[in-house]
Amino acid sequence: MSGRRLKEAGDLKFPYAFFRFKKLGRGFLLTNESGEFVILSRAEFEALSSGDLKTVFPRAYEVMERKNFIRSVIDRQQLSERYAAKYFVGGGTSLHIVVLTLRCDQACVYCHASAKCGDGKELDMLLATGNTVVDKIFGSPAQRINIEFQGGEPLLCFAGLRNIVLKARERAKSLGRVVTFTVVSNLAPLNGEMLRFFVRHRVQVCTSLDGPRRLHDRQRPRADGRSSYEIVVRGLKRLAKLKKGHSASALLTVTRNSLSCYRGIIDEYLARGFTGIHLRPLNPLGAAEKKIGSIGYSARDFLRFYVQAMEYILAINRQGRSFNERTAVIFLRKILGVDDPGYLDIRSPCGAGIGQIVYNYNGDVYTCDEGRMLGAVGDHSFRIGPLGAFSFADLARNPVVKACATASCLEVVPGCSECVYKPYCGVCPVLNHAVNGNLFRSASFGCDIRKGILDYIFSKLAEPGDRAILYQWIGFKKDAFLGREPNQGGF
Repeated sequence: MSGRRLKEAGDLKFPYAFFRFKKLGRGFLLTNESGEFVILSRAEFEALSSGDLKTVFPRAYEVMERKNFIRSVIDRQQLSERYAAKYFVGGGTSLHIVVLTLRCDQACVYCHASAKCGDGKELDMLLATGNTVVDKIFGSPAQRINIEFQGGEPLLCFAGLRNIVLKARERAKSLGRVVTFTVVSNLAPLNGEMLRFFVRHRVQVCTSLDGPRRLHDRQRPRADGRSSYEIVVRGLKRLAKLKKGHSASALLTVTRNSLSCYRGIIDEYLARGFTGIHLRPLNPLGAAEKKIGSIGYSARDFLRFYVQAMEYILAINRQGRSFNERTAVIFLRKILGVDDPGYLDIRSPCGAGIGQIVYNYNGDVYTCDEGRMLGAVGDHSFRIGPLGAFSFADLARNPVVKACATASCLEVVPGCSECVYKPYCGVCPVLNHAVNGNLFRSASFGCDIRKGILDYIFSKLAEPGDRAILYQWIGFKKDAFLGREPNQGGF
């Protein structure tokens, strides 16, 4: 159905509020600004475009009324609340990433942090700098603060980590705030003292697990020749013995080496007791940019991998074992309106500055982790300034933060403003800048991947059995469709 024909119908008897649409499978997906959606069969969509839906398909029309697609019965209060919930401009910056050191004992092929092997203590954050970082963090008006320690390998600077945790807990208590801690580590330096500290101060641990031994060791080699896979598995086992609530989570980075190994990767996560996996595409920043020719891939290749992996995950769920995929969970929470997780990389505006801040080991402050990654290779476009000159009171007026917020409001991003998936998506200005040299020109690689994943999710939502599994992943019970199985006259 052409846009012209829809316009002509609107000139006559078109009662519908603004919506976007696309053909998907054998049906049509419609979304509105508040994130509500309906899936119509071809016949229903034809009736809608001619203005006859209410007469020919009254049940479909009733659902569109309930979901704010009909101008005359829009619930403006509900619409404004849902719309406002999708924009993250208040509450203050809550995620504070502290880069304790650039030192690392591994040489990952895709290292985004541009870490350095060796013992150069000049690459560690000074304790005095850490104290200033804590002061700055609690200058944010956010009531809930998450401090995430990164590197390099942050456990190589454990004294700095311990200092910040102790001071931040004391400050949070005095101010009546809530503070949580996460450390992102390869687990090689992990020892008993660290484990006891993590338990006592409720520090969550996140590591990297790229798959079975051969794949993990290939992607995350060590200078000393030891198996990084054996090290991370041993660390996971030690963490699993801690008190409930202190086990580790793990992240996967998909390279070209991973594409044919989706079963092995998922089986590895199952074997380690994880209840889900995050199938993350390669980020072309840091060391990965220089090696993209050998470890990179096209969006089409990644989507083939993603679909194969998801089909395997769904098969595992059909056998009675609950196991989810995090990207799908994030999108499902957005689509079904359970609660928007505010995932910083997929929101509008993005989290640069207003959702997260990065404090580099040397006192430089960046809008986000991706901005810090560019800074590590000499591009300081996303540097807010030195720690001493940085103030949350001036953050909203900072030109770098304002540029990122403006460039990530999808209403002004070409290709995004008219996309049917606009209510659920987001862009990264840093990646746009790195790939295209333009904050407002969306990087096609990430855009194509997000569209492909959303196409797949909506196709699964249209299948009753798969929909039930996806609902379980987010604890959703209400059927969002038209009171009938959507594959009957729908997809």
